Amino acid sequence: MDHIRENPSLYNIEDAPKDVKKLFKEEIIKLYATAVRNFFQRASDRKSYRDGVNLLRNLIKYGGTNEATQIVVEQKSRTPRRPALIDELSKL
Repeated sequence: MDHIRENPSLYNIEDAPKDVKKLFKEEIIKLYATAVRNFFQRASDRKSYRDGVNLLRNLIKYGGTNEATQIVVEQKSRTPRRPALIDELSKL
């Protein structure tokens, strides 16, 4: 878990053993939600929006439904003039 705390990338969190994800569930959810928010900051085309929605699905699988819902609301309000983003988020 120390490695994940020091390097909280999406890939490190996804590659973490199931036991670690189970023991540190709340912390994993927070770190993953932050990483997803950062991903959406850089997303700029439909493919990256799709990838972001898949990351949100992973977040929901980890038990972060509330965080995923909050991220969707933030993204829709932050970028109302990006119809591709709103379209992909509505597929969640």
